[in-house]
Amino acid sequence: MYEFNFGILAVALCASVLMRPAVASAVDRQEVSLLLKDGESAILQNRFDEAITKCKAGLGALGSSYVRAADVIDDTGMKLIAADISRRDGKFKNAASIYCGILADRYELFLSKK
Repeated sequence: MYEFNFGILAVALCASVLMRPAVASAVDRQEVSLLLKDGESAILQNRFDEAITKCKAGLGALGSSYVRAADVIDDTGMKLIAADISRRDGKFKNAASIYCGILADRYELFLSKK
């Protein structure tokens, strides 16, 4: 009788994932810049939901491409938690300011990386 070995299947699946070529996604600088400007503009006009949406979209578009080197201390992850909590608690002005501030910081790091 044939016995199926799940261990071999697991190793094969892991190998296929690890051997897959990495797909690099280019960051559209103009898109990120525009989302940041639109977010900051929305804050000035007290449209905090719109600002949150724009700046979170900018953070998504930028991804982790802003990371330069191991010697850069990035505290924006903690700030994201604070923004999420502010948003959850209905403090939309504060949340919008934090999200857009994080996007501005990360975008500046991204630009200085090049």
